[in-house]
Amino acid sequence: MKKLDAYDQEQSVSRAEYDELQQRLKSVETEKNKIARELKLLKRRNEFYTGSVESQNRVNKLLSDKKERQEMYVRLLLETSPNISFVLDENMLFLLGTKATTSIINTDDVSRLYGQKLDDIIARYHPPALSEKVLALIRETVSIRGGGGIENQMEVSAENKKYEVTVLPFHNAAHEFVGVLVVMIDNTEILNARDIAEAGTKAKSEFLARMSHEIRTPMNAILGITYLCLQTELFPKQRDYLGKIQTAAKNLLGIIDDLLDFSKIEAGKLKIEQLPFLVTEVIGDVTALVEQKANEKGIQLVVQSQNINDLLLLGDSLRLRQILTNLLNNAVKFTESGSAVVAISPTSVEPDFVTLHFSVKDTGIGITPDQMQKLFQSFSQADNSMTRRYGGTGLGLAITKNLIELMGGTIMVESVPQQGTTFSFQLRFPKARLSTLSEQSAPEANPEANAAQRHHLKGSHVLLVEDNKINQIVASEMLQLLGIEVTVVDNGQKAVDAIKQQDFDLVLMDIQMPVMDGHTATRAIRLLDKQGVNELPIIAMTANAMDIDFKLSHEAGMNSHLSKPIDPEKFRLVLETWILSRPLRSHDTADGEHKISGPIYCRNCCEISVERLVHGHWVCENCNTSYSNAEMLEVSC
Repeated sequence: MKKLDAYDQEQSVSRAEYDELQQRLKSVETEKNKIARELKLLKRRNEFYTGSVESQNRVNKLLSDKKERQEMYVRLLLETSPNISFVLDENMLFLLGTKATTSIINTDDVSRLYGQKLDDIIARYHPPALSEKVLALIRETVSIRGGGGIENQMEVSAENKKYEVTVLPFHNAAHEFVGVLVVMIDNTEILNARDIAEAGTKAKSEFLARMSHEIRTPMNAILGITYLCLQTELFPKQRDYLGKIQTAAKNLLGIIDDLLDFSKIEAGKLKIEQLPFLVTEVIGDVTALVEQKANEKGIQLVVQSQNINDLLLLGDSLRLRQILTNLLNNAVKFTESGSAVVAISPTSVEPDFVTLHFSVKDTGIGITPDQMQKLFQSFSQADNSMTRRYGGTGLGLAITKNLIELMGGTIMVESVPQQGTTFSFQLRFPKARLSTLSEQSAPEANPEANAAQRHHLKGSHVLLVEDNKINQIVASEMLQLLGIEVTVVDNGQKAVDAIKQQDFDLVLMDIQMPVMDGHTATRAIRLLDKQGVNELPIIAMTANAMDIDFKLSHEAGMNSHLSKPIDPEKFRLVLETWILSRPLRSHDTADGEHKISGPIYCRNCCEISVERLVHGHWVCENCNTSYSNAEMLEVSC
């Protein structure tokens, strides 16, 4: 083995050390790179963390700004809202309120109320607007925890102010009741305007009622005396003159009725009845009313009907008659030659309802498109010249349109000038059962049965209570034409005294009289300690013709209401209805010692049907068996 010299050994050592240094340098570089990578990662992590904090800070700042803005808006709302609003918790603690609340609670800062019980606030400040009515509403809402179906609105008045109060429940996200919001809106001007408008409508209605009464009283004399004159022997010219007076008076009465109906509609007080009626009867009545006028003008009156025979419906037949009569009268009025056709047919038949289509068509003067625009306006006609030529108030079609709409329909019109006009509408009616007809129809709904009994009015005794001398004459002679005995008194007190002393089959009672009015007299009669006074028919016969008058008559104890002027046919039907359907009253026998009391059973057929005839004779309506007074004593025992 070759020995190395000193130089070579030195060089050899240096190489080894160099290599070792190189290796160590590589390790250091590797560690450096590792450390650099870790530093870089740490830097990135640090940047992310720093950025997140900044982002969060920015979010927090936005939220803080938003909260401040929300708080600012709430403050502005509370300070500037004109409405009185405040929040109470479930224990009725005052939590929040608008500045306007100080207008009803005498404090300069509403925040002073925060945290106080509402009862304590009221005890301290005594706010008139927070009346017992308002407190009761708040307490009720709190007590039922916002549930139930209570009415949460009301109107209250305090210190010349009128408020609309609303109490609304508050619930949290879990639908738990947490309190109420009370809002009080000062509607003084609006409510005062409403009250003024209502007072104006009421005053107008009262004026119309007063005028109606004042006009109907002389109209009763005109129509009544004209009717009585027409029952006498007259020269043809006299009969013609009286007929014209009667027609003119009835036309004037129609205008009065139109004004009253318009007033009721405008005031929202016209009600649609639901009573059974036969459609064929309505059509028959309407055509009968218009037929004479059509014949006088030489106009053909045609009725076209399909599938309405024996159709029994529920509705307001009186208003339906009024609608059809008005349309048919107009058709005849505005037609010089040709025809007027009323048509009716079902368009839909359901198990419980029937929809009927009505139309009235004429061959008259027609309506232009410009005239059509004001056709249904109150107190107007299609053309001003029509008022001068044809007459009328311009209320008829306005009332007709309102009545149809109140009954759930819409009126349509088609017209060609100088060729004719067609008015049409549809109405839906519930079907009526025959049992309903018997339950709801008044006795006069069966005129044929009453006609068979008409002669039995003879010998009846009626008390006429009337202060107007002419009306006394008219009513007395109408009664005497029917064979009825009449006793006349001129005030309610005399009527009470007369009923104490003798028996009557019926009382015709005026309302406005001196000493004692008709309502007071009726109440006094019903309280008399006398057998039969509760069953005694008392009929109001008065010029008062508003709905409230009918209601007041009924509340006083009257059985029916006849409006003046008295229509002779209605007059007779009412008398038949209440005299003939009344249980037989006590009558004196021939010897004056015994009385016969109804009901009376016929000895022959055992029916309760014996009625009194003239001259004290009696007859059974069922089998026509006749009885003398002596025999009646045996039958009644």
